[in-house]
Amino acid sequence: MRIRAATRALSAAALALAALAGAPHAARAAGAAEYGPALFSFVKPGETTPVLAKKLAGEPYLEYDVDVIEGERDVLINAESDEDVDARAEAAGKKETTVHVLEWRNPDDFADAARLVFASGKLWYALLPLTPSESTPEKIEARFGKKPILTSQKRKQGDITYDVRIYSFPDDHTAYVRTTGDHLHHKVRW
Repeated sequence: MRIRAATRALSAAALALAALAGAPHAARAAGAAEYGPALFSFVKPGETTPVLAKKLAGEPYLEYDVDVIEGERDVLINAESDEDVDARAEAAGKKETTVHVLEWRNPDDFADAARLVFASGKLWYALLPLTPSESTPEKIEARFGKKPILTSQKRKQGDITYDVRIYSFPDDHTAYVRTTGDHLHHKVRW
């Protein structure tokens, strides 16, 4: 646990330094497409490997291992996700498992990140940037031609607890996440 905490501290420090330095996006520097949905069009859960992801999208800003609840996709996964995973796993009566994450950041909006989550060397699921036709619940309903299944989760970050709304289309292996406001934040593909 001490190693994981040290890794989180180093990851947070690296993010802060990169933001202050205005570091260029690794994929942009490597000649890949601009950050956005098109950059991650290659993602195929169950097929994509970390090596292929780096080859097609460029080097990620961050690469890390993090604990998640076994069998549950963490729609807000990040380098500090395992902060409360012990308590959530215990409450659900489930085990924890470690996954590998590659994370790319939007150089124009550092809060916007694409995260590819790997288990056993293959892509398990991905948190991806939205297209303009996916920015609101109304737009995704029109896009899919049906109403999504709406669920919510209570999440905690530091001392703040907030609701996360998840708009799911299980038959299409896609969900959309809204953390605050009227607009969606990102999509999840599995």
